[in-house]
Amino acid sequence: MRAVIFGVVLLFVFTGCAIKSAVPKETYVMKVSFKKEELNGFQRNFDNKVIKVAVPKSTKEIMSEDILYMKDGSVNPYAYSRWSDTPNKLLQNLFLSAIEKSGLFRAAVPFGSRARSDFLLESTVEEFYQTFEGDEAYGRVKVRFYLIDIKRREVVAACELSSFKKAPTLDAKGGVSALSDASKEVALKLLKWLFGLKY
Repeated sequence: MRAVIFGVVLLFVFTGCAIKSAVPKETYVMKVSFKKEELNGFQRNFDNKVIKVAVPKSTKEIMSEDILYMKDGSVNPYAYSRWSDTPNKLLQNLFLSAIEKSGLFRAAVPFGSRARSDFLLESTVEEFYQTFEGDEAYGRVKVRFYLIDIKRREVVAACELSSFKKAPTLDAKGGVSALSDASKEVALKLLKWLFGLKY
């Protein structure tokens, strides 16, 4: 009798594990679009110059497809939700798109491009997660940027840009929305910073 009960318990345990592991993760993309008026006024500050945009560096936690949230001082991933790519790659694409559409440079290309370039934009993602504060949640993004003159091989300017956006819901979907909004704001701040450089 004990053997039968033990067998039933094992069956439930293994079946439960199989069901849990079989639950698919919901995949989210970073949906960001720029309005025409948001990109107006950025005259070409770097005439005939080409900029390469590198994939941002970050901690191993951020450099994954996990959607991260911070609660009570601890950062954890949502169990059944993920990004379509790493935040590093998503942000690189976002910064590329913003710079290209702004007209600040003649062209903006990814780091792996064979095209010759005059500048390199490197960055480090210091924060990229949803944070809970009381009964509200926010998307928090902080990025450190470095503009490098390729010929001179030196950093000509650096800055830290951040954004803090309220999440519409207290879940992964709300976190994705807030992080997307915060990332867009960082991208727009990046354009203003580049535009303000006298070089």
